[in-house]
Amino acid sequence: RTRGRSVVRVWCFCFSPSASAGDLAGLAAIQRREKHAQAVASNDDLERFAYVASHGLREPLRMVTSYLGVLREQLDGRLDPMAQKSLGFALEGGTRMERLLDALLAYGRAGREVDVDAVVDLDQVMAEVADTLAPLREKTGGSLDVSALGEVTGNRVLLTQLLQNLVSNGFRYH
Repeated sequence: RTRGRSVVRVWCFCFSPSASAGDLAGLAAIQRREKHAQAVASNDDLERFAYVASHGLREPLRMVTSYLGVLREQLDGRLDPMAQKSLGFALEGGTRMERLLDALLAYGRAGREVDVDAVVDLDQVMAEVADTLAPLREKTGGSLDVSALGEVTGNRVLLTQLLQNLVSNGFRYH
């Protein structure tokens, strides 16, 4: 890409029936270099997007969670239990979103490196998923029974997203 315009490269080769294997190998090498250059450019774009998105979303999220915290303090004891619970869900959602933005920012800084060697407590992850999806569970009338899941090696953010998608699909399509 050059200043918002896409660059398209077209390679035209004419081979005679007597083209050698070396000619064809040269063409294959050129095509591999082009594909590699495209992948590198795409990865660079993705890293820039992750960085910009993380920083761009962080301040509005901080403002929302800050005001929710102020509301909780000012209205302490004056809200009915359902309103207190809803406010708690909103604050917890903001905290989870901050963790996701931190992970997105770390991903943007580290490039394609994703920590997949961390020990992840799936019981904690599932508890967070259950809290996140409590409003959906109540809306759909679903229930969630979870046995002990233990620990696995992997990426906490990706495992959280996986479990959240599976559980929310279960609530929506049960």
